[in-house]
Amino acid sequence: MPASPPVKGLEPLTDAARDFLRKHEGCFRCRRTYAGHTQFDPECPLNGGATKVTVKNSGLVKGVKQETNFVSEAEEYQYDQSEECYVIPPIILPIQLDDQISAQGLVDCGSSSDLISEKIVNRNPSSLRPRPTSSPALLHNALSHKTVRISKELSTKLQFLPPVEAKIKSPTVLKVAPLASHDVILGMPFLERNNLLIDPVARTVIPAP
Repeated sequence: MPASPPVKGLEPLTDAARDFLRKHEGCFRCRRTYAGHTQFDPECPLNGGATKVTVKNSGLVKGVKQETNFVSEAEEYQYDQSEECYVIPPIILPIQLDDQISAQGLVDCGSSSDLISEKIVNRNPSSLRPRPTSSPALLHNALSHKTVRISKELSTKLQFLPPVEAKIKSPTVLKVAPLASHDVILGMPFLERNNLLIDPVARTVIPAP
């Protein structure tokens, strides 16, 4: 198969950059990590396409199709840095659940759900008590194209710990999911409900004007 033509405005890939993209399932053409396509695929944005997300329907579950970037059964992500490539790590903020459980919350505006790890729920059975969700869903993992059945949720008092000053409306409803690398994922519903914006420079959340 012939190589893709060079992309105007992008420097040629070095051997180190190619190794980095191979390790992180990246595309040699658009340079995205975990792209879900290769340089030859029409889905690559620089080949005239757009990355498509598909979720298969299940006859066992009726509900909303939702998406997140961090539901995975794989090991935690490793962020490697080199002179050629720099990966910005995710924004993870200190939070507290039910005035007693300290945890870490990933702020992910690419997630259409607010999620809590099964592991932290199982470690705190007296405080975190899940119930059947009123809207079962198939949660789509954008990185591996897997779907996870979500059937439980819980309501908790969630608040940020210093130095984060943003105020949270209570209670916060979180869907229970098999998160591999994070205690809690705070997605778009959480940000909208609490009128918050992401400040990528300060790496925190701030009240919307």
